[in-house]
Amino acid sequence: MESSTSKSATFHILTVGGNAKKRSANNKNYQMITKLILLNSDIYSKADIELKDADAIQLIGPNNIGKSTLIYALNFLFIVDGKRMIFSGQRSGDKSTIHHYFPTHNKSFLIFEIFKNRYYCILIKRNVDGDLEYYKIENEYKEALFINQDSQRLYSLQEIESNHITNQIDFNKFKDKREVFNFIYKSGKSNNAAVWLDSNVKTDGLSNNFSKIYKYLIYSKDIDNTVLKDSLIIADKKEKEKIVFTKQSQNEINRLLNFNNEIKAIRSVEKDFSIFKELVNQYKATNTILAKLVYNFNDKYKIVFNDIHEKTQEKEILKKQYYVELNENLKPKKDTLLQKKGSVKTIVERDKEDFDKLEEKKTAILSIGDSKTIPFFQQSIENLDTKRKQIETKISQIETQDLSKQIIENKVKKQTENLENIKEKIDNYKNLLIHQISKYKKAKELINSIFSDNLTSISKDYIEKEIEQISEIMQIFDGAIKLPDNIKTKPIESIEELKESVEQLQKEIKANNDLLPIAEKFENNKEELIKIKKEISDYQSKIDEINSLPNLIKEIDIISKRIKTNQQEFDELEKEIIKIGGKIKEFDGKYSDIIGDIKGLNDKRKEIIDWKIEIEETGIIEIENETSSSLNNIYADFNRFLKDRNSFKTDKDILFERLKNKTNSVEANEEKLIEYIESELATINKKEKSIKDLLRSISSLYSAQAKSLLSSYDEFYSWVVNQFNSKLRKIKISDIDSLKIELIQNDTLKKDLNKIMEIQGLDYNQILFDQTDNLNVLKKYLENGITINFSDLFDIKLHLENKGKKKAVDLKNQIESDGTDKMIRLVIIMAIINKLTINDKENKIVLFIDELGTIDDENRIELLKFCKDNNFLPISAALHPYDGFDKYYKIFRSQGKIIVSAKNGNAMYRRKIK
Repeated sequence: MESSTSKSATFHILTVGGNAKKRSANNKNYQMITKLILLNSDIYSKADIELKDADAIQLIGPNNIGKSTLIYALNFLFIVDGKRMIFSGQRSGDKSTIHHYFPTHNKSFLIFEIFKNRYYCILIKRNVDGDLEYYKIENEYKEALFINQDSQRLYSLQEIESNHITNQIDFNKFKDKREVFNFIYKSGKSNNAAVWLDSNVKTDGLSNNFSKIYKYLIYSKDIDNTVLKDSLIIADKKEKEKIVFTKQSQNEINRLLNFNNEIKAIRSVEKDFSIFKELVNQYKATNTILAKLVYNFNDKYKIVFNDIHEKTQEKEILKKQYYVELNENLKPKKDTLLQKKGSVKTIVERDKEDFDKLEEKKTAILSIGDSKTIPFFQQSIENLDTKRKQIETKISQIETQDLSKQIIENKVKKQTENLENIKEKIDNYKNLLIHQISKYKKAKELINSIFSDNLTSISKDYIEKEIEQISEIMQIFDGAIKLPDNIKTKPIESIEELKESVEQLQKEIKANNDLLPIAEKFENNKEELIKIKKEISDYQSKIDEINSLPNLIKEIDIISKRIKTNQQEFDELEKEIIKIGGKIKEFDGKYSDIIGDIKGLNDKRKEIIDWKIEIEETGIIEIENETSSSLNNIYADFNRFLKDRNSFKTDKDILFERLKNKTNSVEANEEKLIEYIESELATINKKEKSIKDLLRSISSLYSAQAKSLLSSYDEFYSWVVNQFNSKLRKIKISDIDSLKIELIQNDTLKKDLNKIMEIQGLDYNQILFDQTDNLNVLKKYLENGITINFSDLFDIKLHLENKGKKKAVDLKNQIESDGTDKMIRLVIIMAIINKLTINDKENKIVLFIDELGTIDDENRIELLKFCKDNNFLPISAALHPYDGFDKYYKIFRSQGKIIVSAKNGNAMYRRKIK
């Protein structure tokens, strides 16, 4: 096997357990799981955890090193059923989890060494299909039979079996998990089971009351109110108690209830039946009176209808006359006058508006001046016009040459630069060889085309002799070159030509400089010209307005006279309109009155027609009769009697339906119903005898079951309230003063069970006088095939008292700090488990306390004390050691798989302080 380097860690109150054997030697005061050994798992090469020499053990090591893997291994012994196992992350005992513990099918093992009156081991491995196999070894764990002590090689299963048999140790395979489960759990102390259970604990397949609850110690986060409720029921062995309602007795109950309902129905309708018969008679009598009133109404109706018709025709003739006068004479005349009045008004308003505008214009002109002011304005125009002409001349000069200040300045600048360049060129040319080699231009141009610039541009000082003439032969040093006839000469500017260019440029610069001042003021002159033209125009406008004043005054006088004439016409029209309006109002009143009269007659006619329709719709056939009453009185009498008849009919019909419903009759005829009820009244005595016989025949089966279930609940209630709560009150948890579980009974269900229980004591008179509710309750449960489980009888609440303050909490939520919350859940479940096992030092239960770091020091010490006092051996995992534990296993990382054992130096004990 792989070896892990042994590391020693020093704690101020710990001592490494080298003398572990001395501590446990010859110590048989334990009856428990004494060792947990994991060989060749996914993480561990070997983990050998000895449990018998400590009251509380802690595994110490960094995160994700595999501490929880060792503790979760308890699943394989205490749970057995892989589906019920709970591992890290709430995983079940699935294939991947099994392969984590047993990566090989033949060389990976989990061994539990157990001492119960004698030593034996439970070995667990997986097969090739990934299913678990359990073996029993009739001896304590001997490492040499599993691992070769020289080579540290792990033996295969076949080799391990052979080694044990060779040493005369029985090595047997359990045939199935049920056999494993029944071996691990047994009742009483006279056996070697791993867990001694209370004699009342019930087993169901691969689980029992203990294993169902134990899983919550492995994963306490799952503990909520429902889990607590189920755990309490399991602990008190009540989970199987229930009532299953079948339909065996339903027919007899139905027959009894049917007979009883029929008798109650007939008895209950006797009074209504008598009233019903009287109402039928009254309805018939009232119907006869209404038939006579129908005849009287029809007779009077004809007379009244004809009278209304004649009066209506007379009123219609008058109405037409008033309409013609109003709509064909008066109103059109008024409309014509109104239209004319509107036109005159429009003309007057328009003239007044024009008058006001002309007056304003007159005032404005007079504010300018009069005829005496005109000469002054004319003189101003002449002065301004002279100035205008001067400015226009200057502007014309600039515009003709298309110049601006910037253009002129740029031109002068460029001409100046050219002038300087030419002057510089003239100065340079005087000293160049090409210009001094000959005084003849043709000679210079020929030389310029023959020689390069390197020669022609050197100083004239190199000239030894000027060229006076040229010929076809050119002498070069001691040679000669004949020049071709068509040789091209290269033109060259003469100094004289350059001087002429200088003179021309100087003239142009002077001309442009003379134009510059004019151009500089061009924009100002242009703006001033616009301003002068506007002033000339303004003076001219004023002169024109003053000249228009006489004509304006004449126009004002004409409009004033026209306004006066039109206003007089307007006033006359208004008087005539008022006069016609009075006549229209008079005829409108007459017309409205006649319309009202006609409407009244029409309304009366409609009313009596509606009366006739209303009477006809009743369908009452008339009976001949004489009367002197008016139509109104006949109609009033008809309504009064009709109301009575309808009232009789409503009451009669209500009673008819009520009698049908109460008697379950399907008769649609009143006379038939009367005959039916009279016949039923005659058979009551016979049905009463049948009810008494059926009641005696109903079995009291469900009454007994209901009584038993209620009695079991009372026992359960007493145990929780008196015994279990008393145990919780003694547990000290942080600053919580007390814990208490409250049972909240299902009052509705309990009431139903009491009614079912009371059926046996019912007699006929109780049933007859509305005491059948008990049977109806039983019937409801039978019809629906309801099963009442023990858990349906109640719900629970957990109550905390903290510093005098009480509160109810739901375990599905965190109820206190992490540590306190965890401790509350654990101690409650441990208290429940105590009821299921034999609470004895020889029957210690190993359990897993996860996330120990969340529990504060005080609560942790109290929790560990509770475990010791109640014979639990807690194993916990953490990053560093905590007080309260007396044995520690420190787990180190390794290059290969990890080794943990006392021999390897992993075990440490807390020193006792003297």
